[in-house]
Amino acid sequence: MTERLKGFIQSIKDSLKEWPENDINEAISFYEEFIEDALEEGLSEDEIISRLGMPDSIVKTIKAESRIENVEKRPGPLNLLKSFIAMPALKTSIFIGGIVSFLIAFMLYALAFVSYMGIAGGILIAITGIKQISPDYSLGIIGMVGLAFSSTAIFGITGYLIWKIANILSVRTMHFLRRGIKTQKISLKKDTTASVKSTSLKSKSRKKVITIFLILFITGFILIIPSGLAQRYFSIWNSMRPVSVTVKKSSFSANEIKAIDITTMNSMVVIERNIGNDIQITYEEPDWLSGNLEKRGEIITFKETPNGRLPFMNFISRHEGITTVKVSLPENTSVTKIEIKSNGGNITVKGLETEYSISVKAGNRKIRYKDMLVEKDRFERKGNSNRVIDIETGNGFVIIE
Repeated sequence: MTERLKGFIQSIKDSLKEWPENDINEAISFYEEFIEDALEEGLSEDEIISRLGMPDSIVKTIKAESRIENVEKRPGPLNLLKSFIAMPALKTSIFIGGIVSFLIAFMLYALAFVSYMGIAGGILIAITGIKQISPDYSLGIIGMVGLAFSSTAIFGITGYLIWKIANILSVRTMHFLRRGIKTQKISLKKDTTASVKSTSLKSKSRKKVITIFLILFITGFILIIPSGLAQRYFSIWNSMRPVSVTVKKSSFSANEIKAIDITTMNSMVVIERNIGNDIQITYEEPDWLSGNLEKRGEIITFKETPNGRLPFMNFISRHEGITTVKVSLPENTSVTKIEIKSNGGNITVKGLETEYSISVKAGNRKIRYKDMLVEKDRFERKGNSNRVIDIETGNGFVIIE
């Protein structure tokens, strides 16, 4: 090899001085062999250098291929990012051909990361739910533990599979870029035996991970079913009547009561006339709520609250329930003020719009007056007396008949 060609090789080595010596020798050996073969064929120094290209270009190609190999052996977002940074060293056509796959792979890695974060979210939700469940309902606590297991399995396997798909896409992209490098110039010869062995080991590891997630999911499912959490949430969300309902009835003298204050989570409230002489209040109590009815002087108060069986009732109660709080007023009642509040329950007032002034505040503009839908979040109807009914609901429908 001539001094000029030796200097050419040395300039490449100098540009790779941060690499381990073995890697430098492996990369340079190919070019040395190429030069020796070219000299034997009778090519001049200028022809050889012309075929090889400038040392800076060769160094960029070597580094790009090294990063491609790293992704092929250890696919992941960090190695993929390093190879992406090296892409401008390639031809524009190769760069454009690979950039779409790069972006999709990065998006898949991000989606997998979000899914993995869902594991932490599921566990946090389960812990919060456990804190809200009364110790008296141990099955509910067990059910929330099952929720943690199941959510971990679902988010975990989803993230794992998306990550693996991103890895496959990353490796396929590297194969494409490697073929592009071969057509661009010349490519270093690599031994793929270790890669095959690694693939075999990764296959066994993949089966083990999937098995662990599957066991977690089945265990969580087994724990959730006996707790009744799923059935109760399903019945609430689909506005189904609860399996277990306790009906409570109370009567009060019409002349002793001046005001009624009712607050519900998501039970419906019905205010209507009756043909009797007493104020009658009937409450259908589901087994996850508790109704507290009290008489304080001339005021009746009713408040519906969670009993500790179901967590997250403040959120779940945004959906209307089927159970009812019914208040029946006689003709000769002394009640001058009725206040009704509900987070998600529908509220119905029957036959009182002339005797009582009615004021409504509905969070989702769900107000119906007789057969007319009121497209506002507030409604007022003046009665023939100074008696008033104030209604406020967050997500329920208000019906005035």
